[in-house]
Amino acid sequence: MRTSLKYIFFFFLFLLPFFAQSYPITEKAPASASAPLSFLSAQPDRLYIPQTGTFQDEYLFSMTTDSTSFLLIDLDTWASHATQPDAFTASVSDVALLPDGTTLIVGLSDGDIATLELDDEDSFENTDETTSSDDDEDEEDTEDHDSRQTNLSENMTSAGISFMVADPDDDIIYMINSSGYFMQYNFSTKVFSEFAIEDSSTATTNDDGSTTAGAYTPTDMVYAEASNGDKILISTATGNIISISPTEAAYTITTLSSTATAYTTANPTFNDMALTPDHDYAFIVDSDNNLVWVFSLISSSFVDQQSSGTSLDPIEMADNDDNTGFTHIAILEDGNNDVLAYVSGETGLTVIDANNPDDASSTTKVIDVETTETDEDPIILSGTPGPLATTSSDTQYLLSANGDATISVLTENPWISITSISTEELVTETASTFTLTFQADIAGSYTIKANSNPLGTTGTALITATTFTDIDTDITTAEIDVSNFDRTAFVEGINKIFVHVTDDEGRLGHTAIELTIDRPPEAVTITGVNFGNQKVFVTFTPSSDDDIAKYLLYAEEAENQTDPTCPGALTFTTNGTAKKINPANCSEDSCVGEITSLTNDTIYCIAALAEDNAEQQSPLSGFSTPIAPEQTVGPAGFLGETSCSLGTKTQGNNFSLLVLLFLPLLSFFVVRRALCVVRSKHFIIFFSLLTISLAWAQGVQAQEKTPQNWTLEPKIYTWFPTDSAMRDFVGLFPHFGGEVEFGYLLKDRFNFTITGGLSYEGGNAIGLRSGGASGDSYALYLFPVRFDFIFRFDFKSDQLFLPYLRAGGDLVFFHERGTGNNITNYKFGFHGGAGIGVLLDRIEQLGHNLETVIGVNDIYFTFEVRYAYLNSFSTTGLDLSGFYPYMGVLFEF
Repeated sequence: MRTSLKYIFFFFLFLLPFFAQSYPITEKAPASASAPLSFLSAQPDRLYIPQTGTFQDEYLFSMTTDSTSFLLIDLDTWASHATQPDAFTASVSDVALLPDGTTLIVGLSDGDIATLELDDEDSFENTDETTSSDDDEDEEDTEDHDSRQTNLSENMTSAGISFMVADPDDDIIYMINSSGYFMQYNFSTKVFSEFAIEDSSTATTNDDGSTTAGAYTPTDMVYAEASNGDKILISTATGNIISISPTEAAYTITTLSSTATAYTTANPTFNDMALTPDHDYAFIVDSDNNLVWVFSLISSSFVDQQSSGTSLDPIEMADNDDNTGFTHIAILEDGNNDVLAYVSGETGLTVIDANNPDDASSTTKVIDVETTETDEDPIILSGTPGPLATTSSDTQYLLSANGDATISVLTENPWISITSISTEELVTETASTFTLTFQADIAGSYTIKANSNPLGTTGTALITATTFTDIDTDITTAEIDVSNFDRTAFVEGINKIFVHVTDDEGRLGHTAIELTIDRPPEAVTITGVNFGNQKVFVTFTPSSDDDIAKYLLYAEEAENQTDPTCPGALTFTTNGTAKKINPANCSEDSCVGEITSLTNDTIYCIAALAEDNAEQQSPLSGFSTPIAPEQTVGPAGFLGETSCSLGTKTQGNNFSLLVLLFLPLLSFFVVRRALCVVRSKHFIIFFSLLTISLAWAQGVQAQEKTPQNWTLEPKIYTWFPTDSAMRDFVGLFPHFGGEVEFGYLLKDRFNFTITGGLSYEGGNAIGLRSGGASGDSYALYLFPVRFDFIFRFDFKSDQLFLPYLRAGGDLVFFHERGTGNNITNYKFGFHGGAGIGVLLDRIEQLGHNLETVIGVNDIYFTFEVRYAYLNSFSTTGLDLSGFYPYMGVLFEF
């Protein structure tokens, strides 16, 4: 008995390695509701699935090399993605994902690239328009532009991109084209570089007897993070493997050795490559001989796969009756850490044991998926397989693009089909519940999550693990009430509702369906209020929802005006004054609105709400601090000024004799000008200072040809107020203005002048009652008029420096405009000052031209400071006294 048990034990021990080998994954039955995927129009040439980053295992990119677009497939819902990128200006060659996991680079056949942000579907759109021009009567010339594209082709010796990969650590893409040029582009430095990969075996002889090397024809390109350093592998149509280090502009060529020539074609077409999970080996499809070669990135050589064959053997079928017409390959590591290679052929997918690529085997490494027969049978799919792509080992899906324009899905995971959802859209003020109905082909337990990922490691659990035993049978979930979950569980708009099923062996399958949710906006947060004249200003934080139609601001009188408390029992919407705010006028972080037509010195409570496009409203937000509008003024109003009519008394000040002399000359111009200017909010403060650049020049003395009796001086100034009340209101600096001074010059030393000018002050008005800063603004316009006597220390012709003293009388008309009231009045006084002029017209040609053409003799660059006593000799009201530094350009003619 013991002997029998011993033999049985050794028999099972012998079979143990075969039992440990997991069964190859199988296609999910075409009878399933969504398998195979059937929304292609033709079989694509290439598939790509992100293996890292935010969108790992979530998207499949299906590309046809003669198409100007690609199809984006959502692997969460196993359906065509809702938003597809706009077509490009050239056909799509390849795609690659930068290390940030969201930036997709699209390589185009003409050599340009396009950039899409997978987390911003607005970037899918081409915002440029095609321009056209009729250079020829019979033909219209068009020029295509694409806002997403970068022009690399102009830097290429031979424009075009055939294959492309991205550096997993740096923002660099690597490209190869059919002319044999290897190229790279760094997105950080915007640097493009290239070099040619030459095939000397196909050199051609030129007419002059010289030879020109040919180019390899690339068939595939992969980026390998091998254990001995990163490498880029390029397969060719002539049995060569090109290995390039990303940091070096150099390459090595590896060809099949002469010992491999026993196979029909010695230099076969290497049609496709796939890397092992450790990136140390590449499995390469030999489409000419229906073989798979293994290349070591460690030794940069091909590796023998059969111990009973020649010194270098590929992986081959046991006889010629099995799968043929090999085209594409993919490698997937399953949940048991078994590594399997899948090869597309005419009759299905050939499965290869890829666990030990560095070891030769005494038997074929091809796995027989049909154990009842002796041949190494492939996996039979619903269509003839072509390009392959795998998800990561975390989710373990293999996808095959078939000749009948379908995509087969192969996995050991449970396959789930959502039969229906009770509603595709929820407006939660009227309805907030939904149910799902689904089927699974493997029994286990299911969970329902909102906005999760394929692994179920993110999102919010709506229904926790629930066991089921019926397979391929409708299962309807319990009712899910959205209102029972925090707002962060769902986004406003489209949400993905996931069904995850875990079988008894721990394998996880997933699918999702979209549900549009429209919830009422959250309460608006009021961050501050301020008063104005018959108004209040409300600052609040805008809603993060995308469908806000408007904000409503409310003001209602406080119940107790003596001891107000807000909001108290106020309803706002019944008796309050409302103001609508357009969300387009708000920034992302803050928004300010006004509530107008209120009563000054009445205390109000404030509230706000948001309303979305479905007319759902957020709760009212009450602000706890009462606020009262009040009369607001600028400095003139605050300091007690009132408007006056010319010729009347104001604040006890009469016109002086000097003012009466000024007025006939200036009233028409100044008053007319004032009425015009005060109607505009902004105006030009200073005049053009003609020829100010002349200060940079130097020259020789100019000879005067005409007498000089007149002066004209445009100038700019700043003002430093000395009155403390005025300084408290407007600050010490800066205050700028401009003037033009015209004068009569007597004997070069005595200058009698009249000056007119313009300046502006503006800022926040203050409350006339409280003295606090309001939300209103004011504008104070000043129109100064001066008469001066100037004594110039001018003692010789062409004196370089001209000192001078001045004194005179001032009259300043002012107009203050605010939301509370407008004040028009004047101030007068006197001033004194000193300055110096620097002679500029020593440029001979300039001097002659100015004197001859317009009669200008001398030009000075002037610096001056004056002190003005400008308060109408009163201790109250607006005081414009202060120091006035000037710069100007003085013309004598």
